[in-house]
Amino acid sequence: SVIMRIVFLLKKPALLLVSFMLGAVTERPLFSVLMSSGLILVGFILALLLSRQADILSLGEEQAEVLGANIKKLRYAVLFCVALLVGGGIGLCGAIGFVGFIVPHIARIIMGPKVRGLLFASALLGAAFLVNMEVINRLVFHPRQVPVGILCAALGAPFFLWVLLRSKGEYF
Repeated sequence: SVIMRIVFLLKKPALLLVSFMLGAVTERPLFSVLMSSGLILVGFILALLLSRQADILSLGEEQAEVLGANIKKLRYAVLFCVALLVGGGIGLCGAIGFVGFIVPHIARIIMGPKVRGLLFASALLGAAFLVNMEVINRLVFHPRQVPVGILCAALGAPFFLWVLLRSKGEYF
């Protein structure tokens, strides 16, 4: 309700807020690009450093403990990396939904379960996915584009259902 009140009171900045909430790939100030890039770079490097331990954690908690992993510290470290990566991405493009869901699933199909490979594949596929969504947006909806987040959500919802139905035995 506080955000909606701010949007109501600030008519012109409300367009910027809506654009941010729906996600957009537009020109950004250099400061924003540098700050977001820094967060992403630090998060990616830390994630690479933790990738071997994250692979061990994927074996299960008991097995990871037997192999010497400190599960509590590892979870906090992974959560910190995710926060840096997501914060940097959202700082650049806004909240573009489903990219973080679609891309890692496809990367896992292509690369397998190893975290190090998934990090690189997800980064490259995520960038390619977002660029392709923007190109489709500009070609199909020319001259008035829709926010790219709407296109990603239009693909993400059916993809989510596909993943859910594919793993039907696990959830139902």
